[in-house]
Amino acid sequence: MLRSLALLVLAAPLAAAPVAPEPKRVPDVAAFPAAVRAAVGPHFEYLGGEPGRTRTSVGSARAERFWYARIRAKTAGRYVFRYTARLDISPEALAKAPLWGTALAYELPVTVGEGGAVREVYPGLTGGSAYPLVNVGDTLLVPVHTDPYRVEHRFAPVRTAADDPTLGVREGWAGAAFLGPHDPAAVRNAAPADVKLLAGWCRSFGNRPGTETRHGLSAHLEFVRPGAFNLSGRLAVDAATGPGLPVRVVAKDRPVTTVVDSFRFTAHADKVKYGSFASVGHGTLEVRVGDRILIGCGGYNTPGLTPPDRDRTGVVEVLPFHDVPSYEPR
Repeated sequence: MLRSLALLVLAAPLAAAPVAPEPKRVPDVAAFPAAVRAAVGPHFEYLGGEPGRTRTSVGSARAERFWYARIRAKTAGRYVFRYTARLDISPEALAKAPLWGTALAYELPVTVGEGGAVREVYPGLTGGSAYPLVNVGDTLLVPVHTDPYRVEHRFAPVRTAADDPTLGVREGWAGAAFLGPHDPAAVRNAAPADVKLLAGWCRSFGNRPGTETRHGLSAHLEFVRPGAFNLSGRLAVDAATGPGLPVRVVAKDRPVTTVVDSFRFTAHADKVKYGSFASVGHGTLEVRVGDRILIGCGGYNTPGLTPPDRDRTGVVEVLPFHDVPSYEPR
């Protein structure tokens, strides 16, 4: 009896010991440089890479770890960077979110313009922040998703328009054609020394019942001199409510660095397939003198199907510069 009690006493601490949590599987990026260098082929020059942290959503509620490859564009054209990975999680965890899948694929479209080509910048537009995204001689930051449990990354050769004439890369968006004829009274330029106002618009959309009309103002601008500032568009009657868009303007013949900020993500397991577009922060936008940008200048609603109020115009202004990094090194 005493011997049995002694065994129970000895066994009690062992039974109560907490179970060690499963270690997070963090990808090994040691092989990334050689793999990326081989994948980009003759069209790009691999310059290096480093891990970084940002905030976005890629197949989960939150994604933040990436490895950024730095490559220089050597030839103009349309390209798609491609890589795959495996989601290394337990079957029990996968059963709770089957749309995740375990086979992951990433496609990052890029258009490279000839040297000296004018880039059109579209902040916040799905499909990329600029078109062309870069020109020959510029540098791209290509994000590789490395959150925990994403393992066994494989980099495919960069796909070109010669490989596939229907390559799914966003074409340049003709903002003027989409927004309609220029309305000189729609937007006022309060920063003529930094940007040139090429066109302004006020577009109106009535709701289905005809009880309300939305009037949205936009401006098409050209950068006219080097500098760094936050660019803002708003209704003239409103006070500035945000920091604006951080922009660094360099001389017309200088190179810029741009993040490949928009990509397609696909996950599949068995017969289930899930796909979506995702993006990462581009931080401060680097542009050249002569590049152009389309920005919103606020909007307002009026009752019924009414025309815009000509006294309610937009204004473009520059604010103090606040640099925003593309990612935080880690």
